Amino acid sequence: MRPRTPTRNRVSGIVAGGVVGALGVAAFGVVHALAIVPIWDRLASGLLFAVPSGALIGWSFVEMHGAARTLSSPLLTWGFGVLVDQR
Repeated sequence: MRPRTPTRNRVSGIVAGGVVGALGVAAFGVVHALAIVPIWDRLASGLLFAVPSGALIGWSFVEMHGAARTLSSPLLTWGFGVLVDQR
């Protein structure tokens, strides 16, 4: 059995997830600064969790989409988001 090599879709999913994680921290910082008090000096530690978490979620979405063998649709994307957000 050959080892699986990263495909372009996997790499783009991982990178996109990491970028979205970083943007989420920045958006949280902006909202927090506008609504409560600026916390820019403490957001760096949030990046340590958000970027890898976003990358893993992006990777899992690419794997799920490949296993589903269907065209991407808003229902599939939103359904994945709902399943990931379950606590």
